[in-house]
Amino acid sequence: MRHSFRLFAAAVLAVMLWIAAIPAEASILGTYSDRATWEGLTSGRTDINFDALGLTPGGYTQYNNSAGLTVGDVNFVGYEAGSYDLTALNPLAGWDEDYNTGTLLRGPFYYADSYLLVTFNTNITSFALDLMTMATSGQDFEIIVDGVSLGTISTAAQPATTFWGVRTDTPITSIRFQLASGSLTVTKGLFDNIALGLATAGGGGSPPPPGETPEAGTLLLTGVGLALVARARRRHPRHRPTPMLAARALA
Repeated sequence: MRHSFRLFAAAVLAVMLWIAAIPAEASILGTYSDRATWEGLTSGRTDINFDALGLTPGGYTQYNNSAGLTVGDVNFVGYEAGSYDLTALNPLAGWDEDYNTGTLLRGPFYYADSYLLVTFNTNITSFALDLMTMATSGQDFEIIVDGVSLGTISTAAQPATTFWGVRTDTPITSIRFQLASGSLTVTKGLFDNIALGLATAGGGGSPPPPGETPEAGTLLLTGVGLALVARARRRHPRHRPTPMLAARALA
């Protein structure tokens, strides 16, 4: 019995170590539609505007593969219907992609499983960018941070860009931008003026989404703890006086 208990305890410890190794989801402090407000709550900011790629007006470079485009500590991959679609483009005046921002990223066409995925090779807790689409009327994007949907944001009509920012209390692993249901199937998402850094003290912005249900790891740890308590009680029941000792105590 003692040997089996040790094996059981070792298995529990292994599970707990495995759970501890799983990256924690970022907890949202707020989202922002004004760049100045976001900047005031962010330190150590790094800007990425893609002009450093050196594309001449009308020039473009495609990154239609799983590696995508990496700039500094940020990676961009465009997923489209089981394939890849991502282009760095310096549009000419009058093009559908022209928002007067210089070189930008053009993501995949709207499909149910198409999106731009942004991942980070450094610890950041504050992120922002300008959103646009090839549709002159603007479209809706669903934004998903570390697997948690923050709902949709509507972009402005061309040529106005739409700012979006987020701050978290733990490092962000990835952000996914997906044209939402109802968007024109002929449009593509456009992304520029990326900024990232560290969230500073302070609040403001839109409140975080409603709380999520407990994670599977939390539930598993709770169940394991209860199982250990129950096992310990079975192996070491509370001492109860025998009838003879009880009678002597009453005498």
